[in-house]
This record gives sequence, C-alpha cells and structure tokens, in this order.
Amino acid sequence: MDIAERVSAGTRAHARGLILAVLDGNAIGYSDLILDSADALTIDPLDYCIHRLKLDDEVVYQRAAQWAGFAFSDVIPRIAQGEPQIDRLDHLGEMRTFRTLVLGREVVFCAPNAEGLIRLAEARVANPGLSGRLCIVAPGRVRAARAGVAAGGLSTPGGQGR
Repeated sequence: MDIAERVSAGTRAHARGLILAVLDGNAIGYSDLILDSADALTIDPLDYCIHRLKLDDEVVYQRAAQWAGFAFSDVIPRIAQGEPQIDRLDHLGEMRTFRTLVLGREVVFCAPNAEGLIRLAEARVANPGLSGRLCIVAPGRVRAARAGVAAGGLSTPGGQGR
C-alpha cells in the first residue's frame, strides 16, 4: 500500500504534487516512479529524495513546506522555556517535533514525513490558523534541538537524566 492509499482516496495527486515541488518542477513524469520506488523500498518519499537522489535535506523540507503552505526554518531557536525532561535518550532519533516559545508564542517545529505533510496540508485548509503555529524544519534540526535539551541530563549517573 503506497502513501496515497494510506492517506485518503485521491491523494496520489497530492503526493505527486509534493514530489514535483520537492524536485522544483523538474520531475514531470517521474513523480510516480519516485513514489513507487520509495514504496518498494518501504521508505518515505522525502527520505528517498534526500538519500537516493542526493538532494539536500534543508532544500527538500523547504520546498515541501512551501508546497504545504507552512513556514520553513533552517534553525530552531534556543528554547526560552524547555520542554519536559527527555527520559529515554534512545528515542531521540524517532522524535519529529519540538515545541518552544518564540517571541512569547508557542510554536511547534516539526519534520513530518511525506504522509504527515500531506495530512498537515489538508488540515491547514480546514484550519488556516494552523500555519501560524507550526513551522517545518529538516529532521536533523529536531534531533539537534532535542539533543541540546537532553545534554543537561547526560551528566547524571547512567546519562538518562534521572
């Protein structure tokens, strides 16, 4: 079952549009091939573009954010008020969101996979205010921000913060 079938009926066109945007319009006719190849490898189409097509992850996520109607940032500001303590450092790589205050307003920085990005784009249409509370970043930015928060807990016995 490919990404378009998992999200909802008729979204193969959305997935094609996302891939076309990520490839800066240079993949007309190749979007289906990329989606099918990613599905055959059971990897996310955005990861496929980054790793198989050797595209820069910041560029991929910037174009994907623009396609979905969200802001993109190449940095996550240093937190003014930290997130909850991270107790399981082995889960850092799986986390794809980071919540923080920016100018006194809560903002969620996230690095969704292609399916998540399509769902966010659909949700933004129904809830336009969502685009003001969410900012897309490359996955490495979330990992770095979370690792920075977790670093404080590394000095305790066992490195698990508690």
